[in-house]
Amino acid sequence: MATRFDSANWISELGHAEGSFTALDRLIADEQAVLAHLDSAVAGQDYSAIVKFFRKRGISDAHAIHRRRMVVLAATLLEGAVGNFLRAMFEAKPDRLYEYVGSEPARGTVSIKLVVRSPSIDELLASLAETASTRVLHMKYTSMLDHLSALSKPYPNGLRAEIESLLQQRHRIVHEASSESVSSERVTSILASMRGLVQHLETAARSAGVPVYSVADHLLKLGQALQEK
Repeated sequence: MATRFDSANWISELGHAEGSFTALDRLIADEQAVLAHLDSAVAGQDYSAIVKFFRKRGISDAHAIHRRRMVVLAATLLEGAVGNFLRAMFEAKPDRLYEYVGSEPARGTVSIKLVVRSPSIDELLASLAETASTRVLHMKYTSMLDHLSALSKPYPNGLRAEIESLLQQRHRIVHEASSESVSSERVTSILASMRGLVQHLETAARSAGVPVYSVADHLLKLGQALQEK
């Protein structure tokens, strides 16, 4: 079965991430709820006021760590969605594989061994699409975004800058052990940008004739299943 761009899955993943983050964020922002929890947790303990102070600070620190991890999660979902889009695009439009298969001076060529070992042309193209998408994803993020735009369509105003900012921040957190502050508003903004990217890729896929499984497709499938019951 040909790879399709499963935008429904990525929108669902983002919705789940935002919903769980918002629930926790609102709980921790509820000062009375936090104090009630701490009062119950330290009741009867020696030096309860001191224990309560450090536990409250621990909750605050854990919340800050969670917000940074949401940046990493968003970037991971971004890479997953982009990889899915690229594989679907390369399988549906194999002529676009040229730049990403082989290396100079044999750019665009395929080893005869790979051809002979492949059970079918479809499986050969799927293998090449996987190799090509991996090559794009492993590029420096600015180059990756350039190639993604060339393979899809120009980004809507501001979207590329938002994605670059996300990937830069993820790099600092993961590779430089940055403990920089990430606000709840920043997390919400990042997830909104990710939804914008998924919608952008869905539109590009449809325009190029690439198979898409959208939220609308998923809802239609659910409706049909319910009618059959």
